Amino acid sequence: MRLTTRGKHGSLHQFTQKVMNKSGEVVEYPKVRGNRDPHNPQHWKWQITWKENVDGKWQSRCRIVPHRQVRWVQKAISESLGIDAIRAFLA
Repeated sequence: MRLTTRGKHGSLHQFTQKVMNKSGEVVEYPKVRGNRDPHNPQHWKWQITWKENVDGKWQSRCRIVPHRQVRWVQKAISESLGIDAIRAFLA
């Protein structure tokens, strides 16, 4: 189960990254012992996505969110805080 927090100004998504190491083995990051917990921010990589109007065309933008700031971003999205404030916090 993967979690997504959707809001008026953006969405926060959890994901993993699969990388092939030198020996040809596929490794999933972040590494987790045992089962991956969908509610543990440290078991996932996180990104926030939003739409931005650039020269009259809507374009998707995204930014990686450090796992220590995930709870704050989830709260900010649920409180309809603007994407500019969220991006300023992440900077």
